[in-house]
Amino acid sequence: MSAFDDAVWEAVPPGALPERFAARRDWLLSRVSPGERVLDLGAGDGHFTASLTGFGCSVVALDPSSVAVARSEGRVSLLSA
Repeated sequence: MSAFDDAVWEAVPPGALPERFAARRDWLLSRVSPGERVLDLGAGDGHFTASLTGFGCSVVALDPSSVAVARSEGRVSLLSA
């Protein structure tokens, strides 16, 4: 765990979408195909992970922040790095 990463996530309001989320999500999904395996390293609270999973990708998601991992609960399963 990283105290720095936790501090960053504590400053982010719970439920906030990543900046320019829709455009970034669309860019990401245009570069993968359903069924592909994807590593989401630095997955944050899992918004992009959930999009990849919903698109049909098999995703392994990791984040060093225990705050981000806790916020992902109910959306996706993340591993704490």
